[in-house]
Amino acid sequence: MVTREEIADFLFDLKSAVRGGLYHLVERQRNLQGLIDLGLAEPRDAVPILLSLTPENYSSGPEPDRDRPGEEVWVFGIDVQGIEAYVKVKLIEDRRTGIGCRALILGFHPAEHPLDYPLRGGGP
Repeated sequence: MVTREEIADFLFDLKSAVRGGLYHLVERQRNLQGLIDLGLAEPRDAVPILLSLTPENYSSGPEPDRDRPGEEVWVFGIDVQGIEAYVKVKLIEDRRTGIGCRALILGFHPAEHPLDYPLRGGGP
């Protein structure tokens, strides 16, 4: 089981990347429709939500990325306008600079089923 400190460290790096503009929401139809379903007009509207994530929003991870061996994904859940949102993210090295990291938001949409929250005992 991952520790609260490890989750906090991941979130620190995630938020640093997002604040620095080093993030990308993967533009899958599911994510674009998810933004609409969550009442968000465009990908940048997700920024305040990403910056508000805490260890209590942690659901799972790190888990191997099924599409990119050697990379890991994390899952968080957060209430967005009364809807439980599923947020799947990973950090990758910033190839442009070779230092720091970029955040890839792989999933951002209403949760298909209730998420587990190990640090708060369940529920959104």
